[in-house]
Amino acid sequence: MGFDLIGKRGIDFRNNVWWWRPLATFILQHCRGLGTTKDQENWHYNSGYFVTESKAELIANQLEEFVKSGVVHNHAILIQKQIHKAEKHNAAIEILLQDLLKKVKKETGQQSIAPIDYPEPYRTEWDRLFESKDSAASYPFSVDNVNDFIDFCRKSGGFEIY
Repeated sequence: MGFDLIGKRGIDFRNNVWWWRPLATFILQHCRGLGTTKDQENWHYNSGYFVTESKAELIANQLEEFVKSGVVHNHAILIQKQIHKAEKHNAAIEILLQDLLKKVKKETGQQSIAPIDYPEPYRTEWDRLFESKDSAASYPFSVDNVNDFIDFCRKSGGFEIY
């Protein structure tokens, strides 16, 4: 799943969901003048929400200032730290999932078994462990992506979010 932003001048900007959500969240948290709460919610849906040319320019101007002032860079560092922490956490969870798989194989005698087929209480334990993974590991943020979006906003003539 991804997000395509189609500019009125034929320019497009693409991010998969993993890159788009942190960028959109940063924009909505930091940029001013983006409309109502309902307008802002539309940034997280592929619904064709339209951002006018004047708002696209407003976003570009504000983001450019955040890049120049170091706010974007500092945010990227914060996100990278969160990703690193989440990756370490998820690696530990993966070890527990592999240990659980070994127990299930031993008990069932099946060498190829999917978690959905685990007998209880192993299935419940697998669900609990899997749900404890930290999704922050999947949501990157970078200064380059912000700069690409600034460029898109300036050239777009306004855009729709798909």
